[in-house]
Amino acid sequence: NAILARLFEYGNFQSVNRFLLWSGWLTLIVFFLTSVFLFLKNAYITKFCVKQTSRVSVSMLNAYMHKPLLFHVESNSGALSKDVIGQTDQFTFGVLISVMTLFGDGAILIVLIGLILYVDFAVGLIVSLTLGLILSMSLVLTRDKMHRLGVGNDNANSARFAFCISALQSIKEIKTSGKETFFAGLFRKYAEEQARCYSSLFIFQLLPPAIV
Repeated sequence: NAILARLFEYGNFQSVNRFLLWSGWLTLIVFFLTSVFLFLKNAYITKFCVKQTSRVSVSMLNAYMHKPLLFHVESNSGALSKDVIGQTDQFTFGVLISVMTLFGDGAILIVLIGLILYVDFAVGLIVSLTLGLILSMSLVLTRDKMHRLGVGNDNANSARFAFCISALQSIKEIKTSGKETFFAGLFRKYAEEQARCYSSLFIFQLLPPAIV
């Protein structure tokens, strides 16, 4: 390898064993620094996104509080509370962190491609085109599917939450008419749909962040 030969010559090593030892220590140091860098990147992204969650939830509650009284009469307070608390958390951990991670990894990828282009323009161009093609195909294949699953999960979760509250609020009428099993069966439809969508979204999140 021309690069290793140049490093061996530049370091003025007395033997191959010394060069291998130096290379091993250098690899360990690089691995350690890379792990620290990735930890700090993920830590700052998570901290930033969670702070945005608190800001969004406060803004949503403030907006609901300033709605006309008729809006609150016609709305379900439990569903509004779910929007303020549950939906903001779901947006943060399901969307915002993935987007910020994508931007962070994209910036790192751009820097690496720039270094490759600087060292060898032809190789860097081939790598850039290959990665661009792979990521573009992955984005086209997963974007629409994830959007449909996200919308389906939100709708099913909202319906599940509202139905549960309504059923418990009407528990006297339900027990009087002996319809417990019937209403539980209606609830099962929303619960199973939400579980299907959420599990699919979770599986997508196991993919590399750049693809998602």
